[in-house]
Amino acid sequence: MFRYIVLEKRLIYFSEYDIMNKEELIMSIKEGKLLYHLTTLDVFESIVINGLLSRNDLVERQLDFVDTANHEILEGRERLGLSDFIPFHFHIHTSYDTYVKDHNRDKEFIYLCLSRKYAEDNNFPVLPIHPTSQDQPDMYNYLDGIEAIDWDVMEMKKTDPLPFDVTEQQRTLIRMAECLAPSPLPVENFHSVYVKNDQDAQYVRRILLEHNIRINPPYINISDKFF
Repeated sequence: MFRYIVLEKRLIYFSEYDIMNKEELIMSIKEGKLLYHLTTLDVFESIVINGLLSRNDLVERQLDFVDTANHEILEGRERLGLSDFIPFHFHIHTSYDTYVKDHNRDKEFIYLCLSRKYAEDNNFPVLPIHPTSQDQPDMYNYLDGIEAIDWDVMEMKKTDPLPFDVTEQQRTLIRMAECLAPSPLPVENFHSVYVKNDQDAQYVRRILLEHNIRINPPYINISDKFF
């Protein structure tokens, strides 16, 4: 994919293959290098302008966004004080992501990705199980949160037999563990953007250029398997 840099006041295009993209597709979830936030393509320009915002910031600024959330879960997040954070998942196959993509076939989706190293360096908090599964979820600093995640359950596929001490609901909630980013999160801090096809990639690339995101922009990766 193309990245863009400014060198001697000139815009330079150079082909720099995103090595992490190839590695990410074959790694276990635990060994993965990225965190994932699902959103719609039509709000990407707003994200470039305003940064990626928490739900509370979106409401406070009265910005348009596509509301795909379960409102019972939203009430729980609000009660737990989590609506000021931006949730990222450790993989793209959570029950939430699957539901949203399956029930909004008229929408074009993208994944905004952070490097886990960036989250670690900034000590983003981690919830090792979906927060609304508990009255008061345990919020850990980044490294402790990574250690607290049950990675064996996280790696289990839907077709894998469950251990005797793990229910289907527990597996679903563990696979929805979160890393919480502060709001706003500037687009320059993203490692990459995953899109479905070349048309979406061209749109993302055009928006980045139109808003002068030329130094350290995110990679643009195309993978229809994500959608």
